[in-house]
Amino acid sequence: MKEREPERLPPEQAGAMYLEHGEQLLAFAMGLLRHRELAREVVQNTFGKALEHAGGIPLEARKAWLFRVARNEALAIRRRDGVARRVQSELQSGTSSLEEEPHFELLRSEELQLVRDALDRLPPPQREVVRQKFFEGRTFAQIAESEGLPLGTVLTRMRLALGKLEESLRKTR
Repeated sequence: MKEREPERLPPEQAGAMYLEHGEQLLAFAMGLLRHRELAREVVQNTFGKALEHAGGIPLEARKAWLFRVARNEALAIRRRDGVARRVQSELQSGTSSLEEEPHFELLRSEELQLVRDALDRLPPPQREVVRQKFFEGRTFAQIAESEGLPLGTVLTRMRLALGKLEESLRKTR
């Protein structure tokens, strides 16, 4: 059985949906994330998906669909930020229970090399965001300003980089 192709939403319909539901979605995302820029990213991603997929959704179901997509986007951002905080904490603390093991130094140097290799495989724009965030301790807003990029672009680069790092490191274990 062949899967149905998603039906694109005409841009004028997406614009009308944004005018009707955009503020509600932003408030909803703010309630979930407690961060205005991340909530804006959720709304942007939600309407990007609406353009790609919502054309086949009946009119009466589109509002519910938008909120479901926004919820999923917000949860994905919360997961991503949780992973980023754990990675940053581990990089900054540099300690673990393995330090008590006799072969810790060898294991640690191998792990660090795996992380370095994974970082080297990232596309340069993503690697630069990771470097500035984790090794220089800069905020996403500071990175966006220094690179002359919209905050959403910086956040997207970090999300993509963390996904690639996670996948790359999972393959090596």
